[in-house]
Formats: sequence, structure tokens, C-alpha cells
Amino acid sequence: MVLAECRRGNCIDGHGTYYYTGEFRGDRYEGEWRNGEKEGQGTYYYADGDLYVGEWRNGKLEGQGTYYYADGDRYEGEWRNDKQEGQGTYYDANGDRYEGEWRNGYFDGQGTHYYADGDRYEGEWRNGKQEGQGTYHYRADHHGVYKGARYEGEWRNRKQEGQGTAYYANGSRYEGEWRNNKQEGQGTYYDANGDRYEGEWRNGKIERSTDD
Repeated sequence: MVLAECRRGNCIDGHGTYYYTGEFRGDRYEGEWRNGEKEGQGTYYYADGDLYVGEWRNGKLEGQGTYYYADGDRYEGEWRNDKQEGQGTYYDANGDRYEGEWRNGYFDGQGTHYYADGDRYEGEWRNGKQEGQGTYHYRADHHGVYKGARYEGEWRNRKQEGQGTAYYANGSRYEGEWRNNKQEGQGTYYDANGDRYEGEWRNGKIERSTDD
């Protein structure tokens, strides 16, 4: 049974169009070949509506390329061994955008995530999650105390955790320990009016303090 066929051009060494059947039925590749493998510039049309345009090496996505997802998402950047690796930008159909480093198909390293609602995170990532040092900017129309605020500090598993400082739009700030996105442990709150509250915090509230 023929699983695929070259219908146009040279699909061994040159430029050709290859139509797949069997497991990859409906897929199509148009581009350069070397020794019977996709190599160089080429376009791959997936049966599910996805599309890849870019570089190939030894039959795999490798180098610079753009992947268009059927749901409207898009990735532009570097690839290695069929996965996003290196520098790249991911455009989410919901309006979010990530620009930065990738490893093994995940946000990993330094990067900036622009959220559709106007928030922004700049800093370290690991396996697709905020991890390490980073800064989160809250949009100006954010609800509650975080309206126009900024957090600078440590992150763990997508959450503000460890040592960090929150700068509030009214001029106040908190410096100290965080857990699960809330002040937890030792910390100091500097009020815009000049007052200072220093002590033990739990679940975002101060329990024992020294007022200056």
C-alpha cells in the first residue's frame, strides 16, 4: 500500500510537493528536499488546519519558522527538533502575546508576556510558568488595590512567592515575604502618608506590627 507520493517536482534532492496518506492522511509538504528528507525551506499543510512555513533539517522543524494554528494562535521564531527552542514570539488568538526564550516547546528563560487585558509580566520562566525573578505590571483600570500597581520579586509556579516588593498607585509600597500571591511572613508596609507598619503578615493582612 502506498502511504504517500511525490506528485510534483523532486522529493529526493530538489524541490517537490509530497502528499501523505495513511496516518498522516490529508497532510501536504511543499518545499526543498535532500536525501529524501525535508531540508531547507518548506511549507507543511496539516489536515487539521495547522500550517508551518519555514526551515527544516533532516525531516524536522529546525531553524526559523512560523507555525499557524487552526484556532488562530501563531508562533514566530526558532525551532529545534520539532519544538520551539531559542527566541520566539507566540501570539494567542485571545490577544495575549509572549516574546522571549523557549526551551523544549515551553516559555523558558527570559521573556515578556503581554496580556490582552493590559497586564504585563517581565522576567524569568521555567517550563511555561513564571519562576525566578520577575516584574508584574497591573493595568491602570485593574480592580481593587492592584489598580496600576507593580510587583517586583520572586515567583514560584506562576505565583508571587518569596521576597518581593509591591508598589501601589497611591505611592504606598510593601517589602517583604510572599506566598501564593499574598503577603505572608515578615514584611513592611510604607504608607504614602509616611506611616510604616512592620511585622508578621498572614494571608495578605498584618497580624502583629510596629507603627512608626
